[in-house]
Amino acid sequence: MGVVIKDKDPKSDKILVLPVEMLSQEDGLIKEDTKIIIDETVVNQDAKPIPAKFDRKSFFTARWFNGGNDGRQTAPDVVAGETVELWQYSDDQTYWWKTIFREPGLRRKEHVVFAFGNITEKGEVFDMSSSYGYMFSTRDKKIRIWSTTSDGEPNALEMLFETDTGNIRLRNDNGCEFGIDSRTNSTWMKTSGGAVSIRGSNIAMQGNINVSGSLKVNGRNVKLE
Repeated sequence: MGVVIKDKDPKSDKILVLPVEMLSQEDGLIKEDTKIIIDETVVNQDAKPIPAKFDRKSFFTARWFNGGNDGRQTAPDVVAGETVELWQYSDDQTYWWKTIFREPGLRRKEHVVFAFGNITEKGEVFDMSSSYGYMFSTRDKKIRIWSTTSDGEPNALEMLFETDTGNIRLRNDNGCEFGIDSRTNSTWMKTSGGAVSIRGSNIAMQGNINVSGSLKVNGRNVKLE
């Protein structure tokens, strides 16, 4: 096992980690026994920041190991002080890490993406444009679910929750969209050729509008042809 030295870069799956056998602990404080050349701040199990100093030789870089998380595409956003499990294969100089404990007192905002291949050809590598998937991001304030047309589907579909603006969108790749804007108390539906929007008690329509049947206006029936 090891202790994360710095918050992981959101764009990377690598971390700086210090193996636990290189640490000595006294009253919950982390101290370094070897020659000191780097000053950092870590946190203890109570999520309290602790100044610490590390010898460059005592910690190393480890890459994320996706063990048992089928479909997950992004590494956990671990922060300084979290405990991780460390792996090394045979004489390979590459070190790997994965989370081992649930530490809600330390973990903060996260960006999690799961994707599942939607291609049939063997040997092909799938990406976001050839997979089904979902994303949860407290960092970007978004939840997204999507599908693709990579296996002959007629349309690609997407549902997007934008929690920072209160918007919800359901759309396809033909230009059809349904949405809700919580801040303006409005909703809308649109296609590539027309749209209907409702904001409060106001309704607006755009496009070629055909209406038939009967309509009641101010209590009076109006026949429509």
